[in-house]
Amino acid sequence: MINTTGLIFFSKQLNLKIMVKKFLCGIAALAIAATIAFNMSLNANSNNLSDLSLANVEALASDELLDIPMWAIKMFSSVRWECTPDGSLICPAP
Repeated sequence: MINTTGLIFFSKQLNLKIMVKKFLCGIAALAIAATIAFNMSLNANSNNLSDLSLANVEALASDELLDIPMWAIKMFSSVRWECTPDGSLICPAP
């Protein structure tokens, strides 16, 4: 006759180890999720941009070509040209 008491005891120990592992993994996942949620709530309420960085963002977002006068350029040679206002090009420096 086979003694099944030892086999049942081993099976119960194995099930208990698996349950403990699952429980600890669940606790670890819950701790990670709580940490992420806490950090997200802290970052949502903070405004870390300084006035200088806000000015930089606005300068990058704006159309910078609006401040530059546009010219019509009439080229006479590679070293001589004439710029007249209201064109669509930027006049090269002399």
